[in-house]
Amino acid sequence: MVICRRMNMIRSREEQRWKYWLAQMFVFDELTSSTTVHSKADATFSVTGAIYSLRPEMRVSERIFLDAAFAMAQEAIDNNEVPVGCVFVYANEIIARGRNDVNRSRNPTNHAEMCALEQLKSWCAQRGEQLEEILREATLYVTLEPCIMCACALYYLRLKRIVYGAANERFGGLHSVADRHKYCSEHLIDIDANVDQERAVKMLKQFYETQNPFCPEEKRKVKKPKKCDSADAEPTDLFAVFDV
Repeated sequence: MVICRRMNMIRSREEQRWKYWLAQMFVFDELTSSTTVHSKADATFSVTGAIYSLRPEMRVSERIFLDAAFAMAQEAIDNNEVPVGCVFVYANEIIARGRNDVNRSRNPTNHAEMCALEQLKSWCAQRGEQLEEILREATLYVTLEPCIMCACALYYLRLKRIVYGAANERFGGLHSVADRHKYCSEHLIDIDANVDQERAVKMLKQFYETQNPFCPEEKRKVKKPKKCDSADAEPTDLFAVFDV
């Protein structure tokens, strides 16, 4: 298949995850082999091919949506899951929510974004809407930069916009580790990055310091994170123990 030939630069584990999920979604039949090269006019800032609008302040309504995503992340912590939460917003309304559910379900693909997409599929089915059409006008608010698996799915579903709290420097699929070029996607997503890094990192530290009870012993990280309350604290080491 075209997918298999063109994903050789993505980690094999992540490749299997997004392929498995997309196969279940039946959102497209086949990817074309052509790739359009976009000009500078296509993006405000486009090192990765995504559009980075990077506004200095968020609107009050957007802050409410981001708070809802963090509420889902807190729910994840309360259930011994890696603290990542998200919401999909369409026509200024939250239409789906999700949080990590990997440990409970024993399904490594059940990241927050995937769980929210499953809920969104039901929302669309109940209203006779097409998932792809809704996502083309929807925004994803998520506490952490989506991983390669989730980012790849969102690109091929042609999501309009993503707002995320902090970069995922270990597994991030929007900019940190991979970008749309790795997925051979012509679509551009409008991205607001690192809008609430301090809160996102604080939640990861909270989970990290209590240890993930489901983490295999050989993958546990012995070194504790440095004590630092600064908003500029680098989150990189935290991602070493979480496949998020």
